[in-house]
Amino acid sequence: MAIVGGGAAGSWMLARLLARGVEAVLVDDASRPSQTALSQGILHRGAKYLLRAQTSEAARRFPDLGGRWRAALDGRPVDGDPDLGAIRPLAAGPWLVAVEGLSVDLAARLAAARRRGLVEEMSEGPAGSCVRLLEPILDPPDLLEALHRATASARRAAEAPTAELVGDVAYPIQVRDEGSVIRARRLVLAAGAGNAELLAALGRAHPRMRRRPIHMVTLTTSDGTALPARFAHVLDPTAAPGRDGAHWTVTSHPLPGAADGRSRWWLGGDPSEVGLERSSAEQATEARRLVRRAFPEIDVDSLDVQTQIVERAEPELLAGRRQLDPFLHVDGAVLTAWPMKLALVPLLADRAAAALGIR
Repeated sequence: MAIVGGGAAGSWMLARLLARGVEAVLVDDASRPSQTALSQGILHRGAKYLLRAQTSEAARRFPDLGGRWRAALDGRPVDGDPDLGAIRPLAAGPWLVAVEGLSVDLAARLAAARRRGLVEEMSEGPAGSCVRLLEPILDPPDLLEALHRATASARRAAEAPTAELVGDVAYPIQVRDEGSVIRARRLVLAAGAGNAELLAALGRAHPRMRRRPIHMVTLTTSDGTALPARFAHVLDPTAAPGRDGAHWTVTSHPLPGAADGRSRWWLGGDPSEVGLERSSAEQATEARRLVRRAFPEIDVDSLDVQTQIVERAEPELLAGRRQLDPFLHVDGAVLTAWPMKLALVPLLADRAAAALGIR
C-alpha cells in the first residue's frame, strides 16, 4: 500500500493501516507545505455553521467526531487511531465575540446548540463575550509532529514524488521517491493540491479538483512583547459587508523559534476570502481595523502584520453544494482523498480503510 501526502489525512490513514498490520509506505511531498500546516487547527463540530442562518441546518448534519479526537488526545485512541496524548490543545474552543451584539435569531440557535453540547456559557470572556464554541484548537505543527513520530518507520520524504500505472496485475502502482521505487497494490492520494498533478500523471480525469485561495494574515508585535492569547470567532458585519453572519476568526499559535513563549495571531474567516483582491498592504490595513474594533485594548499600531495567499484544494463539487463529509473517490487501485475539514480526518481514514477492505 502506498500513500502520497504527509499531512493529517495521509498520516492518520497510515497510522490506521500500520495498526492493522498492513504493509504501507507514505511518501511525503517535501516540495510544498501540507494544508494541515496552513490551517488554524480548529476541530470543528458544526457549531461554526450556526453563525449564518443559511448554513444553520449544516450544524445539525455535520459529523461530530469530538469523541474520537478526545480519545486520541487523551492517549487512549480507538479503532487504530494514532496516540496524540503528547499534544495539549491550545484552547477548549473559540469564544464568540459580537462587535455589534447578537441577533435574536442567532441567540436562539446558540441556545439550541448549547443543549446539544456544542457551546457553553461562561461567566466571563474576552470583550464581554460569554459564549464559547466547544471545538478544541490544536497547534498544527504539534499535530503534524505527533503524527510523524507515530508513523516514522513507514515515511519517506521526496521532492515532487511521482506515481504511475505499470500494468503489473499484482502490483499495478509504482511510486518514485528520491532514492527508490515503491511497488504497491493500491495507492491513496492525500496530497491536497498535489492530487491534481498525480491524477494527471496516472491518466485520471476524475475526480476534478478546484483551488480555493484565501488571503491569510498573521500578526506579531514589532517590539518583541507578547500578544495576549485570543481564540475567537468575531461577528462583525463590516468584515464582509452584505454577507450573512460575516465574521473573522483569530487563533494564537506559538511563534516559531521564540524561546520566551511568545505567540502570533492567525486571522482567517470572511476577510481572508473577500480580501483576495486586496494588496498585501491593503489586507494588513483591514486586519488592523478589524482588530481595533473587536479588541480596543490592543495597540494595533505596534503590530507587525504579514499576509500570504494560502492555496486550499478540494474536489470540484456542484455549485452551491456544501460538503459536510470527507471526500473519497475510488477508481480501481487508486483512491483520491480530501478531508474537507481537519476534524473529519478520522472519518476519512475509516472510509478509506473500508474501501480497502480493512477492518
